Amino acid sequence: MGFRFRPGRIVRFLKGDFGKPLIKLKSFVVQIVDLVTKAIIPRRCASCGAILVLEGLALPLCPECSKAVFPLEATFDVSSQLARPSACGSKPAMNVTSVFAYQGLIPALILKLKYGRAFWLAKDMGRLMAVVSAKYGPFDFIVAVPASPGRQLKRGYNQAFLLAKEISLVLHTSILPRAIYHKKTNKSQRDLSLAERWERASISFFKGQPFPKGAKILLVDDVVTSGATLTVCADILFECGASSVTAVTIASALTS
Repeated sequence: MGFRFRPGRIVRFLKGDFGKPLIKLKSFVVQIVDLVTKAIIPRRCASCGAILVLEGLALPLCPECSKAVFPLEATFDVSSQLARPSACGSKPAMNVTSVFAYQGLIPALILKLKYGRAFWLAKDMGRLMAVVSAKYGPFDFIVAVPASPGRQLKRGYNQAFLLAKEISLVLHTSILPRAIYHKKTNKSQRDLSLAERWERASISFFKGQPFPKGAKILLVDDVVTSGATLTVCADILFECGASSVTAVTIASALTS
């Protein structure tokens, strides 16, 4: 019999026992590249452009600009504020944790990542998100909230997936890239009311490729405002067999 190329077997191989060592190896290589890059090219403040001397895990901000960001506690849980319309019925609970309040410089930094192709911000943001979400782990898979096809085509990338890739390297957890699909939508949610956000979210997302039943999922997005998008995506993951869903964002517009 001749050789037959079976991509499905390769995918199953990478998601199996050999998957995590490969992610760890990739994480190690990325760390080495980062160290070399920082030694050659000085980092600058993402807001004012001042040269930075960074130590530890932090956003690329100078001491002065850092005063305009407001961290949330890693244990901050906003799941009780996800005001689901009564018509949606009772659903399994979901933990939601965020790194920063959606105030000060954070909205501008997220816009840089989302629309300004500031991919380098995803590294620092993703690593911080990994730290605050680790207390809910370990996780079997990571799922990024998908962008609509039109926005994905226009930008050329999905900022939530960029964040998920960085979290994957820190937590050594595989990403499920097609667990949820996003239908085509043309209107931004930015100016929609709470009721309109729920209506839009409920018809925008649908089931993608299956994953093992009982999986613990980490759901990733850039910001939580009403909670509609995260909740609808979590409901889909629960319907597909997830035993638990934890959502993590870089920022939260919800209050404690």
